[in-house]
Amino acid sequence: MQGNAKHDRTLFVTVDHLNLARDVIQDDQRKKHLARLNLQAGQRAMRSSAFVPAATYSKAGINLLGVDHWKRSYQLSLGLYSSLVKAEQCNGKFDKVNQYVEEILKNAVTMEDKHRAYSASIKAN
Repeated sequence: MQGNAKHDRTLFVTVDHLNLARDVIQDDQRKKHLARLNLQAGQRAMRSSAFVPAATYSKAGINLLGVDHWKRSYQLSLGLYSSLVKAEQCNGKFDKVNQYVEEILKNAVTMEDKHRAYSASIKAN
């Protein structure tokens, strides 16, 4: 367990520093990589019951994806929005949950993805 905590701390510090420098990252592949790191950090934060940081990491990842991200990076977009929905549910921000669920429903391509979004919406209401 000690090793996991150290790894988590390293991930959080690394992602925090990279997020501070995100405005100087011009390459789309590097932005996408940082978005993936934010997804990982957000998921780790959720497992630690750190819901506010989890939401912050998910939002940072979404902001890195740019225009047409649902078409260019569907799984990453879905992962970030789904993580954001879970975090904001735990934060009690149900108006935000519904907003993010609508974004997922608008862009989901499978019934399974839509079903998960509907389930999250029901929990929020």
